[in-house]
Amino acid sequence: MDYLGTVTFNMFISNILIIFFCIFLGFPIIKVVFVDLIGFSGALLNALISRFGLRGLIIYLGLFHLHFEILGALLSIDAFLAFYISLYHSLNAGSTKIFIRELRSGFLPLLLKIVIIFLVAAFMEVFWSTWWVYIWTHKYIPWQQFYFEVYNVKFIRCL
Repeated sequence: MDYLGTVTFNMFISNILIIFFCIFLGFPIIKVVFVDLIGFSGALLNALISRFGLRGLIIYLGLFHLHFEILGALLSIDAFLAFYISLYHSLNAGSTKIFIRELRSGFLPLLLKIVIIFLVAAFMEVFWSTWWVYIWTHKYIPWQQFYFEVYNVKFIRCL
């Protein structure tokens, strides 16, 4: 469990760093959000349906972490716009008060939502999705047995 907690934390930090690059730099949005994330999820859906049929669609729908990551990535586009629009309004008015007010009212709550969404996504990816894919591609075993017994070691080594 310590190992899986570390993996979860590292995924969360990695996702947050990428999203911060997208928000504050802007140019990674096209590659990271539209090409990599949405393109990957479409390719994954195609591969799952091609290999497993209707079960592949069920597997994909059960990968909640992927849906959370897409939501967080789309919200990062909103955060990018909110940050730079507030900066533009501040520069137009020549006042930092506008920038600070708009950051507090629009940008920071959005950033907090993104952080929470990616925290949930990292947790779901490690603790839900590995079990979910396992039970649909192998055999059903209880969640507790998967994580507290030998199955998780076998599954992680297969990846």
